[in-house]
Order: sequence, then structure tokens, then C-alpha cells
Amino acid sequence: MKTKLPQFSAPPSRNRKYVEERDTKVKQKNKYYADKRNKASALRPGDKVLVKQQVRNKLDTPFSPVPGSVVSRKGSMVRFDIRIES
Repeated sequence: MKTKLPQFSAPPSRNRKYVEERDTKVKQKNKYYADKRNKASALRPGDKVLVKQQVRNKLDTPFSPVPGSVVSRKGSMVRFDIRIES
């Protein structure tokens, strides 16, 4: 059984309005910095790229010695092919 009477909340204070304005301002600033650092990839079909390989031991190089060639691109996904040229 409920024993408390319903209460009405107080109207938003000036402090709340200040916090909301500051929050909006900080979010806009963070978006500006994030957009400034994140750029679209400029890879096109035919470009040569380094291909990261799985490290089996600490003496392996992080990238394949043979460069890959970009075959196609769909959004941020890049498809490449490794061909050994002789």
C-alpha cells in the first residue's frame, strides 16, 4: 500500500539551463575536433598498399614484404589482391 502523497517537481532552475548550454557547447567542440581528425580514405583501385600480416613470433615483420593492390572499394571496406610480380 502506498503511503506517500504525489509531489510536483520544481521548475528547472537557472543552473540546469546553464548546464544544458555548456553541454551543447562542449559537444559541438568535440564534434569539431573529431571531424578534423577523421578523414575519408583516398584509396582507389590500382593503388599499392601495405598489407598487415599476422605476427607469428617477435622477429616477423608487421607487414607483408609483397605490396597488395587495391581491387575494389565499398564504403570503408577495401578489397585488395596480393600478386607476386617477377
